[in-house]
Amino acid sequence: MGEEFCAGKLDILLEILGHPAAFYNKMIEQCGGALYNFSKEEIDGLTKILPFSAPQKIKGGMYYDTPNDINTFGFQAVMIASSKVHPKSILHMMNSAFGNLDKLHKIHPALSTTNRGSMKQDLVTPRRNVMNNNSADGDIKRYPIETVRTQIENCLTAWGMTEANAKLTSEVMVDADTCGIDTHGISMLTVYHGRHRNNYITLAAEPITVNETPVSALIDAGGGLGYVASIKATETAIAKAQQAGMAAVAVRNSAHFGATGYYTRMMARKGLVGIATTSAVGRSVAPTFGKEPKFGTDPIAFAAPTKRNKIYSLDMATTTVARGKIRNKYNEGQPVPVGWVNDKDGNPTTDPALLIDDQGGTQTPLGGTRESGSHKGYGLGMMVNILSCAFSGARIMTGELANKQPVPGTMDVGHFFLAIDPKIFAPDRPFEEAVDEMIDDLHATIPVDPNQPVLVAGEPEDIIRAEREKSGIPIPPGLRGKIEEVCRDSNAEFLLT
Repeated sequence: MGEEFCAGKLDILLEILGHPAAFYNKMIEQCGGALYNFSKEEIDGLTKILPFSAPQKIKGGMYYDTPNDINTFGFQAVMIASSKVHPKSILHMMNSAFGNLDKLHKIHPALSTTNRGSMKQDLVTPRRNVMNNNSADGDIKRYPIETVRTQIENCLTAWGMTEANAKLTSEVMVDADTCGIDTHGISMLTVYHGRHRNNYITLAAEPITVNETPVSALIDAGGGLGYVASIKATETAIAKAQQAGMAAVAVRNSAHFGATGYYTRMMARKGLVGIATTSAVGRSVAPTFGKEPKFGTDPIAFAAPTKRNKIYSLDMATTTVARGKIRNKYNEGQPVPVGWVNDKDGNPTTDPALLIDDQGGTQTPLGGTRESGSHKGYGLGMMVNILSCAFSGARIMTGELANKQPVPGTMDVGHFFLAIDPKIFAPDRPFEEAVDEMIDDLHATIPVDPNQPVLVAGEPEDIIRAEREKSGIPIPPGLRGKIEEVCRDSNAEFLLT
């Protein structure tokens, strides 16, 4: 079935799948065992059946989607090359990642006699063990916040964004890393890189105001990333609310704008209540009683000013969990809890691959199942899309063209921002003190575990922020490697050495 471990053949696998061998050294050391005797021609066959489609593709050894997807394919390479896992298990994992049994059976003789009926066996343990061995403390490096921000800015300017806009965008992105929202920080460079190369976004765009009243505005983002347009929208809402008491601003023709809570905290720091929503770039969520996706994760954020406590800052998806959490379970070979994902027939499943590998699975609205209240998350998702798309005229996500690019250079995402001055309601009653009182009451709740006091929204991020401002932002080796690839491809200086 194989031969002694051969680093050269593993290097071929890793090179083709776009992963530096150094990232997997610890995994390889822990695996040991036989190397399945794949020839280079057979490995080439593997890459030809990978289900890449725009904007996902291989070019220059890079897989353009999300960071976790990249980890997954590199992980498959290691498992194929260096594990003692049974051929049936390998076939199952490859089928999970590549989705084509017939072609897989033809790639290698060791796979041709496997029993397809055994593909449902539980493969969690071998995959989890390998992935966990990669997370040793020595693999993660920490960098000063300004270094990470500058790295982001370097890539954005290399892609054609103006220096001023790159600085604004990098500040919002690094803020997500600083408070622990790692899915929306520097890791997004790998995603934006692919969208830029595929002309899904216009990096040189400048947002413009196309309609305005004393209490409202409509901004066109020009097809660019949503950060600059959203800062402009938030500042506009703040200025108008300070004059008129409340104001709303909608944005169209935009793209991903980072963590929604950044903008509501901007409003709260000015003494205003802030609400923000955004539509998504794609669909993954089926409505209650449905089995086909109609919405994205559709986040909503709310922030309120305080005096004694930190700003109350709620930032949440309208799905049961964020897609990234499902992807993490997939990468670790772990099942997801019932209620996170449904299969192609709309039935609850514990297999994250049905969603991540585009096998017809869908995410669930907040609540998970109808019995647990998924209709509430479904309703919130609809609300977010009405606010984000119906007001602005952005692409309607429920329609037939939702997963197709409307025109080159834009993803036509919509955002919505609402700022309210509390003083217009009860000027004699200090609003901030009322919010503080509620927070204090919640903090005084008797906890289940004395070592885990009751927190309110935003406090977990505040704790991480305080820690990372001192110790730096942790960046794992896999992400560093991918950022280096992006820098090399973009002719941008790489700082994360």
